[in-house]
Amino acid sequence: MRYRTLFLSIAIFAFSIGTVHAAGFPTKPINLIVPFGAGSTTDLAARSLANAVKDMLPEPIVVVNRPGASGIVAAASVANSQPDGYTMLMSRVSCNGAVPALNKKTPYKVDDFTFVGITELNPFVICVLADSPYKTLDDLIKAIKENPGKLSFGTSGALSMLDIVGMMLLDAAGLPQQAAVSVPYKGDGDAKTALLGGHIQFIPNNLSPMADVMKAGTVRALAVTTKERLENFPDVPTVAEAGYPALSGAVGWSGFFGPKGMDAETVKVYAEMLQKMKNDPEWLKATKLLGAIPNVLTPEESKAFVMKQYADFEALGKKLNIIVQ
Repeated sequence: MRYRTLFLSIAIFAFSIGTVHAAGFPTKPINLIVPFGAGSTTDLAARSLANAVKDMLPEPIVVVNRPGASGIVAAASVANSQPDGYTMLMSRVSCNGAVPALNKKTPYKVDDFTFVGITELNPFVICVLADSPYKTLDDLIKAIKENPGKLSFGTSGALSMLDIVGMMLLDAAGLPQQAAVSVPYKGDGDAKTALLGGHIQFIPNNLSPMADVMKAGTVRALAVTTKERLENFPDVPTVAEAGYPALSGAVGWSGFFGPKGMDAETVKVYAEMLQKMKNDPEWLKATKLLGAIPNVLTPEESKAFVMKQYADFEALGKKLNIIVQ
């Protein structure tokens, strides 16, 4: 009987340690590493998240921009950091899905992370300047066909989602990848600036950084990759309506990931935080204003989602023969 009582006491004590650990986390500021520059879709999503949860944690989340190599620099730094919950990644479809699927030399694997939660989805819009001669997506494709290698589009790096959507567009039009020139920038915000400056002719960008200039009439969106037209931009046709349904599956996303091997209790703290955030009116409003679709998933759902994305990108890479071994 005494042994049973002692065993129960030890079990209760061990459980209480775990509970205190979770309740006491965090005890210092958390660095949220952003793979792209200030003003990028990821940066905006990270700052919106940090602001939304500032009263849910005893310590702040500090956004740290670490752009480079299509997000590989930031993702690799988080994958190699201590799994203590104090270095987290604002993950993106490019560095956490497309890049490891298409570039086998990437210094981390797709599952080298703790998938705390997907937070939002972000469709793509194919845009040109408002004074561009291209009024429709067909106009743009025709110009590319007639001027092979002359028109250029901006990306946030090789094998970034902007680059991949550009390749998907050319493939859907039956054109070789060399038909248009892919120009890499540090982030989609920089690529947007290049379009506004007339340095490139078009851009397949996330809706978030383009929404303001679309509303202002500075750029013209030729198509959006959603299945239905956007509520805030009802005049923009879907890619299916424009004649390129293969692009309907192109969607960006943001997630809150950590290094592989994080403590289950720490993951629980963060997962519960995200579940509270998804019902926060201010976060929902800010996310929608950025042109994104709120879509908070559990850790289990997030892992399944990412692995499906990885498999889809790998299949696309094989089709286009662009996988780097």
